[in-house]
Amino acid sequence: MIEFFTKYNNIISFVIALIALIQPWIIALWRKFLLSPKIEIYPSGNIEIGYSEYGPTIGLHGTLRAQNGDIFVKRARIRIKRDQTNEEHWFAWVAFRSPAIRFNPTDNPPMELPSGFIVSHTQPHRYNIVFHDHVIQNEIRSLLEKLNQAAINIAQEKMLSFARDSATWPTIYKGAHDEYSKTTEFRDAFDRLDRHCYWQSGKYSLDIHIDTNKGDSKFIKQLAFKLTEEEVRRLRLNRVIMIENPLRAMAKEQLWKYNFVYPVFEELKAD
Repeated sequence: MIEFFTKYNNIISFVIALIALIQPWIIALWRKFLLSPKIEIYPSGNIEIGYSEYGPTIGLHGTLRAQNGDIFVKRARIRIKRDQTNEEHWFAWVAFRSPAIRFNPTDNPPMELPSGFIVSHTQPHRYNIVFHDHVIQNEIRSLLEKLNQAAINIAQEKMLSFARDSATWPTIYKGAHDEYSKTTEFRDAFDRLDRHCYWQSGKYSLDIHIDTNKGDSKFIKQLAFKLTEEEVRRLRLNRVIMIENPLRAMAKEQLWKYNFVYPVFEELKAD
C-alpha cells in the first residue's frame, strides 16, 4: 500500500488539487440546474372580499419565503372558482398595502402601484396585496364616468355648491337626488352594477399564482373560503354606494364607505 502511494503520489496530489479546483463549479452547477430557487407561500389572517369601482376585489397578506437562492417575482395572480357552478374568474394585482395597523377606522392604509420585487433566501418577504378583476373594473369605469357627468350636470343646474349652507338644504338636496335617480345613467348603472357583482353565497376555491423570472415557473398555493348570504348582501350594497357617491361628492356630503367581508380560509393540498 505504501509503495502504491509512493508510486502514484504525484497523480493523487493532482487529482486532489483538481477536485478542490472544480468543487465550486460543481456546487454552482448543482444549484443552478438541480436546485433551482423556489418560493413558498404562507398566507395569514383572513381573506378580504370587496366590490367597488375596482370591480370585485380580494385582499391577501402573509409571507413569501425563497429557498435555494434569491428569486425575482414578476407578478402575482389569483384564480377563483365557485364550487357549485364551476364559474372561474382571474384577478390581477392592483395595489400593495402597508402592513402597518391603523387603529383609526377613518384612516385608509397607504397603497402603492404593484411592481416586481426580489425575495431573498436569507430574508422572508411580507406581502399585503389587493387583487381585482380588471375586466369588470373597465366596464364599471365606463358606467361611473357617465354617472359622474350626470351628477355634475344636476349639481350645476341646482347650484348645489351655493346652496350647501341654505336653511332649505335638505329639501334642495332631495330634489336634486330625485332628479338624479330618474336619469338614464342612474337606472343603467344600477342594473349593470348588480350584474357585475358576481359574488354569491357558497364555497370558493382560490389559487395564488406567483410568476417569477425562472422561465415559466409558477408557484401556486391553493386555498378555499365560504361566503354567507348575509356577507353577499353586504357586498351587493356597494353598488348603491357607487351610484350615490357621485352626487354626494358634488353636494359636498360625506361619502359613504364600502363594505368588506373577511371570511376564514382553509389550505388545500396541491393536486
